Amino acid sequence: MNEKVVIGFSRPKNKIFPLFSWLVRLFQGGTKYSHVYVKWHSSYTNRDIIYEASGTSVRFVGGRLFNERVHITDEFDIEITKETKRKIVQFCVDNAGIPYGCKQILGIALVKLFKLKRNPFRDGKESQVCAEAVGYILREKLGFDIQKDLDTADVKDIYNLVMNINN
Repeated sequence: MNEKVVIGFSRPKNKIFPLFSWLVRLFQGGTKYSHVYVKWHSSYTNRDIIYEASGTSVRFVGGRLFNERVHITDEFDIEITKETKRKIVQFCVDNAGIPYGCKQILGIALVKLFKLKRNPFRDGKESQVCAEAVGYILREKLGFDIQKDLDTADVKDIYNLVMNINN
C-alpha cells in the first residue's frame, strides 16, 4: 500500500451568497460542508486531480483551480494499492462527463422532507450528484459496505461513512 486517495468535503468560497450550498447544508442539519470529492496526486503531471460532480457534469478539476474556488472543511486519506488506484482512475475517466443530477437533488430533498423510501427522480448512473459519484467509488472500487441507495445519499451520509472508516 503505497498510494492513496483523498475523500474531501468542502463548500464554495464565492463572495456571492451561495444559495445551493446553504440549502444543502440546511437539509443535512447544518453541516459545514455541502460537497464531496475524490482527490489523488498524479506523479506524471505532478498535480493533484479532483474528481467531482459539480456544475453541469461529473468532471475533473486541477488542484490549483479547485483550491481557489472552495473552502475545504475535511479531508480523509485512504491508503490503497497501485492497482486499486488504477481502477479508481479508470472508473473516473469512464464516468467523466455524466450529467449532474439536478432532478436527483430535488428528489433527495423530497426523500428527506417526506421520509420517502426511494428517490422519485432516481435514474441510476444516468446522472449523478457528488455524494453518489463518490459513493460508487467507495462501494465499487474500495469495497466499502454501503447499504444506502446512492440515489438518496447526501454528502452527510458519505461523511458519516468515511468518519466511521477512519475511527
